[in-house]
Parts: sequence; structure tokens; C-alpha cells
Amino acid sequence: MIDAGEEYRAFIEERLGEFPQDAQFIAQVTADGKTRSVIAFYNWQRGDVTVSLAGGNFAPEFIRCAFRAAFDFWKLNRVTAFVYPERKRLLKMYQAIGFQVEGLIRAGDEGKDLIALGLLPKEFNYVPKSQVVRSTPAAN
Repeated sequence: MIDAGEEYRAFIEERLGEFPQDAQFIAQVTADGKTRSVIAFYNWQRGDVTVSLAGGNFAPEFIRCAFRAAFDFWKLNRVTAFVYPERKRLLKMYQAIGFQVEGLIRAGDEGKDLIALGLLPKEFNYVPKSQVVRSTPAAN
């Protein structure tokens, strides 16, 4: 099941640290109500948003529905992500849904390199319209 809301902030902050107040959260939840993974959308700036993921075993439907929300509901022009070079599996997942590598941020996160990725609506591999987000956070 896919859900959205502020109640998923604690799950992602426990794993990745604090997120800004403007963050919106979309979660993958098991049938028994357990949070499996969360995507945070934050740093909303003129049609762009930064995204971070936490959890594991991201179902492709969850990932695609969450990013579809970014373009269809929030009407964003792009989504930005940053990945540590050693996180090859995460990098591959981002690329599988259409993210393009845009560059390397040298010593960008506490001295660690980051790969910058961007996703435009025309590059995104959409899911069928039958896959809907049950609830969607309001855009800021």
C-alpha cells in the first residue's frame, strides 16, 4: 500500500537525519501497517524538488507512483537526487526510472563525493494510471 503524510517523518529521519519543515513524505506500507520505505521530497524551489529515500526493498510500483505524484500532482519541472558513488544499487534504481546523471559534486556532503541526478517529466518511465497514490500531500 502507498500512503502519504507527516507521520512518516520519524521513519526517514531515524535513517538519514533531519529534514526541513517543507518536506513531504510518501511511504510504502505493508498490509499489516508496517512502514517499509519512505521517500522525502524537500527543498521546493521554482518547479524543482530534492528527493531522498530510506528503507529497503523499494517496490517498483511504489517508486513510480511517488515520482508520478511529483509531476502529475505537484506539477514539478524536475526532481533532483544526490547519491554516494558507492551506492551503486540505488544509482541503478534511479536510472531505471529515468534519472540522468548530471555531474559529480566533489566533497559535497561532509567531505564525501555525491553524484547529482535529475529527472524531467519527459524522461520519467510512468506506471499505468490504474496505480494511484491513496492520499497525496499538499504542495508547498
